[in-house]
Amino acid sequence: MEHSNRRRARVAAAGSALALAAVASPGAAATSVCGGVARCHEVVRVDVNGDGVRDRVALARRGADGAGSGSVTVRVQVGPGRVLSTTRPTFFWSGGLWQGAATLDGRRGRELVVGHARGAHAEFFWVLTWRHGGLALLRAPGGQADWGVDGAANDVLGWQRLTDAPPGQVRHLVGERQPDGRMRGTVTTYQWTSGRWVRQARSVVDPLSRDRAGRWVGWHVTGLARY
Repeated sequence: MEHSNRRRARVAAAGSALALAAVASPGAAATSVCGGVARCHEVVRVDVNGDGVRDRVALARRGADGAGSGSVTVRVQVGPGRVLSTTRPTFFWSGGLWQGAATLDGRRGRELVVGHARGAHAEFFWVLTWRHGGLALLRAPGGQADWGVDGAANDVLGWQRLTDAPPGQVRHLVGERQPDGRMRGTVTTYQWTSGRWVRQARSVVDPLSRDRAGRWVGWHVTGLARY
C-alpha cells in the first residue's frame, strides 16, 4: 500500500509539472520578439499601438553594412504570440539603422524611425507608425516617402519638435547657400490634421549665420538621435 501511494504521488507530481510546462510554454515562446529570425535584435520597449502598454521592438537587417542594396525589417510584439512586421529597403547605409522612437503625428503610440539611405553628408529615414492594426509608413510633410537631414557647406536640413508645441506639430528647418555666398534659412511649421500634414506657417531667416545653420542640422525631436 505504501509503495502504491508513493507511486501515485510521483505520477501526480509529474502530471502537475507537465501542466505547468504546458501553461508556461506559450508565454516563454512569446517573450522573444525576434522569434528565431536571423540577425534580429531588440532595440527598445515603447508603446507603439497606443494601448498604453510597452511593446517590444526589434530590427532585422539584410545585406552587408554599407551595401548598395539591403533591407531592414521592423518587428513589434504587441501581445503574447502576436508580432507584426514590415520591411523597407536600405541604400548604402553604414552603421546602426535604429534612430529612435518619438511622437511626431500626435496620435497615441510612438513612431519608429530607422535608416533608409545615406550619402556623403545627407541621411534619409523611414518613419513607421501604427495604423489599422499594423505598421505603416508615415510620410514627411510635403509628401516625400522618407525624411531627410543634411549638413553640408551649402545645404542644411533638419526636423524639430518643440517641447511646448501642440501634439502633432513639427518644424522643417532648411538652409541654402545663395549665389552671393550668404546662407538663407526657412522654418516651415506643419500640423497633423485629419490624417495629413497641413502647413501652418513659414518664416525666413536671412541671413542665416553659420553657427545657427549648424544647429539646424539633424533631428531635434525627443527620443531620436540627432543624426
